[in-house]
Amino acid sequence: MTRGDFDYHKSVCTHIEVPCPAALLGCTAHIRRGELETHIKECRYELSRVLMEPLKKEIQTLDTKYKQEITQLHQELATVNNKYTTLENKYTKLENNYTQVLRTLDALNHPIVNVPSHDTIVFQPVPSDVILSDRYTVTKTGHNSAKTILTSLEMNENKVYYFEVTVKNGRQVSDMMVGVCDKNTYIPDGFLSHHARGWALYTNGGTIYHNSKSEMYLHHSVPSNSKIGCLVDFTSGTGTMHFVVNGVDHATAFTGITKPVSAAVTLFASGDSITINSNARREVVPRPVSDTFIDVIKFRDPPLGVRISGNNETVTNIVDSVAKTILTTLNFTENRIYYFEVTIYNGKSVSDMMVGVCDESTYSPSAFMSHNSRGWAIYTNGGTVYHNSRCQTYLSASIPSNVTVGCVVDFSSGNGSMYFIVNGVSYGLACSSITRPVCAAVTLYSIGDVIKINQGAKLKVLDFKTRGARS
Repeated sequence: MTRGDFDYHKSVCTHIEVPCPAALLGCTAHIRRGELETHIKECRYELSRVLMEPLKKEIQTLDTKYKQEITQLHQELATVNNKYTTLENKYTKLENNYTQVLRTLDALNHPIVNVPSHDTIVFQPVPSDVILSDRYTVTKTGHNSAKTILTSLEMNENKVYYFEVTVKNGRQVSDMMVGVCDKNTYIPDGFLSHHARGWALYTNGGTIYHNSKSEMYLHHSVPSNSKIGCLVDFTSGTGTMHFVVNGVDHATAFTGITKPVSAAVTLFASGDSITINSNARREVVPRPVSDTFIDVIKFRDPPLGVRISGNNETVTNIVDSVAKTILTTLNFTENRIYYFEVTIYNGKSVSDMMVGVCDESTYSPSAFMSHNSRGWAIYTNGGTVYHNSRCQTYLSASIPSNVTVGCVVDFSSGNGSMYFIVNGVSYGLACSSITRPVCAAVTLYSIGDVIKINQGAKLKVLDFKTRGARS
């Protein structure tokens, strides 16, 4: 028998075992082909085929139908998403218009608050073991013991008060206090803040004290020959207090201070001295900064090598280490104060990022934002500030990774002034004479550098511009 004949014989031979036609339905029997017809008549699986076939066709029909319906639902969902995006854009425009109205109303209700030219302030009669010189300087003598000295500056009106002193240590570690207390309850032979009506900064450790309880504030001691400014704002009735150490505002120290109180100091170690800088004054950032002033800000127009993500609020440098400047949607067009805040994440141990403002008509996407005459920024490597490729010392240290950098730009008087707030600490005036038009921007350099906008960040500290001080 030839192979061809054998193959044919195999396909029709009645003695070869073949599987049951109902194998797909669960029958496992293998039967000789000649006995297959008899098996089919008895096989319970084959008998169920009459019921299964219609069900199978119905399932296939339903499957096709549901797939079509799912496709239609996806199309309808895409239409809804488009409508939602349109409504969201309309809402954003309405929200911006509403914010503008709030700004106008707030500016009308809260005029610019300035510290008076200067308050006449001298030391009052001193306790024992304290020498008073020319009414402006007190010096501790004798053994070490706390002595509190009042000044002539009494705070009993709804206004802003500011006074400034210079502290000089009588020994390596100073134990002086600067603050306010109630002259009716204070104790001359004790620390001014060690009762319920005293609030002060303690030079040893830079802590703040009220009612004998301390709280971290500066995180370091105040060195000798430092200037300590104390601003107490009673414009809203109860007072808030800020301390400005060597020109750096360290934000709110106390709230809920009630009148009347007087400016006061405490000496402890023999040789400690405090001098009033009687003509010192500070100009407070205008009142139009309030919790309602929240600018919506997004990144836009990223250059090649920058990935934009997170609802256009995060930019990442993903290619070679070359400067790349990214603009934002925050344009400075009004005579008011603007504030935006970012968090920086280093791609390497030393970061090379910038935060600031520039003119989009003159900036270069492939260069540092401040390396032209229309760019002003802080540089994270070294903490310097740059304008027109020139730098000057500002923070005196690099900004580490995972740090918030806030930027205040004050156009309330026409030309702009810029301040930076790093992790909640204001470092004073960085740049002045900024002219419009400019917009908020950042620069990335190293691979892996990331900057994220802190959407909705509020300005929570007062910043000051030095106007002159008597040393």
